[in-house]
Amino acid sequence: MNRRVKAVPDITEGKRAEQLLRESRDQLRLISDAVPVLISYVDAAERYQFCNRAYTQWLGVSGDQTIGRKMEEVVGAAAWQVIGPRVKKALAGEVVEYEAHAQYPAGARWIYAIYTPHRDAQGRVAGIVVMVNDITEHKRQQQALREGEQRYRSLFESIDEGFCVIEMIFDENQKPVDYLFLEVNPAFERQAGMHGATGKRMLEFVSDIEPHWLENYGRVALTGQPIRFADEYKSLNSWFDVYAFRLGGPQSRKVAVIFNNITERKLAEAAVLRSRAELAAANEQLASRATQLDNLVEQRTAELREIIGELEAFSYSMAHDLRGPLRALQGFANILRQDHGAQLDPAGRGYVARIGAAAERMHRLVSDVLTYSRVSRQALRLDAVPLQPLVLDIIEQYPPLKEAHIHIAGQLPSVLGNQGALTQVISNLLTNAVKFVPPGRAPQIEMSATANEQWVTLSIRDNGLGIAPEYHERIFRMFERIHSSEKYEGTGIGLAIVRRAVGRMGGVVGVESAEGQGSRFWVKLPRAGVPSQP
Repeated sequence: MNRRVKAVPDITEGKRAEQLLRESRDQLRLISDAVPVLISYVDAAERYQFCNRAYTQWLGVSGDQTIGRKMEEVVGAAAWQVIGPRVKKALAGEVVEYEAHAQYPAGARWIYAIYTPHRDAQGRVAGIVVMVNDITEHKRQQQALREGEQRYRSLFESIDEGFCVIEMIFDENQKPVDYLFLEVNPAFERQAGMHGATGKRMLEFVSDIEPHWLENYGRVALTGQPIRFADEYKSLNSWFDVYAFRLGGPQSRKVAVIFNNITERKLAEAAVLRSRAELAAANEQLASRATQLDNLVEQRTAELREIIGELEAFSYSMAHDLRGPLRALQGFANILRQDHGAQLDPAGRGYVARIGAAAERMHRLVSDVLTYSRVSRQALRLDAVPLQPLVLDIIEQYPPLKEAHIHIAGQLPSVLGNQGALTQVISNLLTNAVKFVPPGRAPQIEMSATANEQWVTLSIRDNGLGIAPEYHERIFRMFERIHSSEKYEGTGIGLAIVRRAVGRMGGVVGVESAEGQGSRFWVKLPRAGVPSQP
């Protein structure tokens, strides 16, 4: 019996090869997923055949959404306009390397990409290996760096402060001997007068560098400790305010210097110091002169007081001595009028009457002068004086006041004053209010007072002729009259006596009036128990 034996192929090697291929692919996947580079493989039909995890995450899709799909569909039309032509160039067999900015579905990104063609056994391009780096952050940093450089350059060029970067040059003993200008701004060139300094040494501008400038900059370069100082650069005939600090680490010999030319300020300070010295000398001279003037004023014041005292004594004595002859003149005039009037013709009797009237006016004038002198010279004792009973007593004692209508509003308070002087003040003000009234008008007087913690203001308002504003100050002077003596009797001394007496009691007096509208005289005096100054 013949048996046929069927041959069975041995597939062990094939299985082993498939196993190795799967393991290689798994290893490739594991490795590609571990690296941050975006890796993918695109076949000749522009379809994804492989994407590592970083690539799909960057695109914002899963691996299942990429494999087998055309690259244009996955990256979007906007990005494909940028990368599509480069993909086609790579599929044509050219290695493509580029940077570009593209709009992906996940957002606008900057990329750096390399497309490497993959050829099959026959040498045909079967696809391309795509390797992409996202350089968006790097580009942002570059842009920020450029903007920062631009800002720095703009500031560097435009600031008013001089600014330069120098590199110190030392000898073998680490002693600074010169420095090189690495960078200078226009303000430095303008202030130091050294144009085109960049790339030059300081000794190219001056024959000798003053040692302390080299020492200061050298110490900053060696120690890294900043320094600020103001000093004169004699070689440049200028003063500078300087701030210097090291640039870089311990091995760096670069020093940044910020400074201002303060020559004008120093000259101004020197001028101020000279002015102060001159002013001090002038003040000393003025003080000496002021002392001399004070002594002279004191001497003249003493002399003036002595003269015034003599004049007051003379006027008092003269006024007092005139009273005797005036009384005799009045007496003889009365005798002529009474005993011999019948023997005189009308003209003679008129002369006798005029002599008597003149003697009477002279008598009143002498009496007022004596009163003013007493008020000026007599020591006044100040006590609490109730105004209410004092005013009522004055009205009762002066007959002209009884004919007027005088109204006292409220209760008048007490003041700190002298009763005799107050009697003189109030009686003068009241008699003036009654006297200076137009013919045919009955005098109307209202008295009132206001008080605060320190002062009492007594007010006397009338319905008289009134006083024009230009005379408000003049009426308080000696012998000042604004009305004719033929119409209104008076010596022109009454209000001067009022001001002097009120001032002696520590008060003030004033008037508010307009012509034809009556007057309001007011007297401000310390309140009883609270002495003060007006």
